[in-house]
Amino acid sequence: MAYCTQTDVEHAAGGATKLIQLADFDADGVADSAVLTAAIDEAEEWINSYCAKLYAVPFDTVPDIIVRECAREAVYRLKDSRLAATQRDHDAHDKREDWLEGISYGRISLGVDPPPSKASTVSPTVESDRTATTGALNREDLEGFW
Repeated sequence: MAYCTQTDVEHAAGGATKLIQLADFDADGVADSAVLTAAIDEAEEWINSYCAKLYAVPFDTVPDIIVRECAREAVYRLKDSRLAATQRDHDAHDKREDWLEGISYGRISLGVDPPPSKASTVSPTVESDRTATTGALNREDLEGFW
């Protein structure tokens, strides 16, 4: 299940006319479905590459914010493929990337309750390979550190 639809991307692009300008590679006046699907897939994979650190992806239930940001990223990728991305577009992409990084480290919530399922690689507790029972560091613990 894709995170966003053509309608979502159309809305993020600013309407049907603008989407056609970005996704009509064969100049027939209709957005090419293969081009649009590729942009959505790329955006989804990019989002998953960050969210997979904390959540099981693809999401079973896609949070609304992921739908919106996936559509915006698909538009960015369409613009970039046409060499039409402005500095403002690049800045927005960078902000999305920072946002996703915050999600991947658990600093930013997706804003849904209950939250999506955790990734199988997420440990419920911090694990330590230290054998000291006191919790204090000593010279032997740091041997070879520098």
